[in-house]
Amino acid sequence: MAIAPTSSPNPIETARVEPRRARPPAPWRWMAAACLVLAASGAVRVTQEHRFGIAIQNASESPFLLRDLPKNLGEGEWVVRGDDQVLDKEIRQIAGAVDYVARTYINEKTGVLLEALVVFGSAENVFPHAPTVCFPSFGYSMAAGSRQYLMPTPGGTAVFDSLIYFKPAVEASRTEVFYSYWHDGRWSPFAAQTSKRFRHHPEMFKIQVQRLVGPIERRDQSPIEDFLGKFVPEIDRRIAAAGLAPAASDQPKSDTQAATGRPDLAADTSS
Repeated sequence: MAIAPTSSPNPIETARVEPRRARPPAPWRWMAAACLVLAASGAVRVTQEHRFGIAIQNASESPFLLRDLPKNLGEGEWVVRGDDQVLDKEIRQIAGAVDYVARTYINEKTGVLLEALVVFGSAENVFPHAPTVCFPSFGYSMAAGSRQYLMPTPGGTAVFDSLIYFKPAVEASRTEVFYSYWHDGRWSPFAAQTSKRFRHHPEMFKIQVQRLVGPIERRDQSPIEDFLGKFVPEIDRRIAAAGLAPAASDQPKSDTQAATGRPDLAADTSS
């Protein structure tokens, strides 16, 4: 008896079974998620802008009057000579000065005279104005290069840069100048290093002290260092009393790092 062969299924005729496709989420779910993201980012931005607005407002007025800084330092050692100087409005605007004081001090023991300028304003407006460009713009040439002066303070190490300039063909023009900026809790001549924090902490002070020097004076025995040692603490106390100084944990880990290099500073048009 013949047995009929078993026919194999035709692959062409075999039904294809397609995998189940996942249903995409409803469009309203995507829109709701997007709205939540936008709302959150908008709230963050509004909060940031509010903080920035408060910070900018804090830099629009000095936390204390600079003209109230002591006119008598070191128990009569450094005393103001004459009246405070009045800067032209244009110069104040160029220098970014919301408040300032410019005066002459004399050391009654040695007779040394020096000019002291303190400026307060927004960091973006104050920090570009450094003697490194100011003096050359008035025809001065550098007689001695940068030398850092590090001064211990209760809040950390204050770093000042010092240079000596002279004007060719002008006798007795050798000028020694020390300068530094206070920003975000420390004194440093290299304000560009903290430029990323200018918007969050726009308040800035600048100190510039200068005097005429002789051709053989030693730079490591400058009387400006003695003056700064008495003058800077007076400013620091007022800054702390105004609540501008950050907490100790917010201080830079190494204050002496500011003396390791010089970033480029923007052009200046005033001294």
